[in-house]
Amino acid sequence: MMTDVRLKDRCDTILRSLLGERMVEQWWYSRNKAFDMLTPQEIWESGDVNRVYGYLLDQINGDYL
Repeated sequence: MMTDVRLKDRCDTILRSLLGERMVEQWWYSRNKAFDMLTPQEIWESGDVNRVYGYLLDQINGDYL
């Protein structure tokens, strides 16, 4: 089982590959339609870490269409 800290590191790695280093923090704190206009950070803090991680896996795999 992966810890939340390790999972967050993996999320940040995916985000850096998709957006670049400068945009990672902004992504976490920006409202997102995929999360019902909540920020990914709000979803993460609610305990639904797998929702955020799954979303990013879909994005990196091109499953967003």
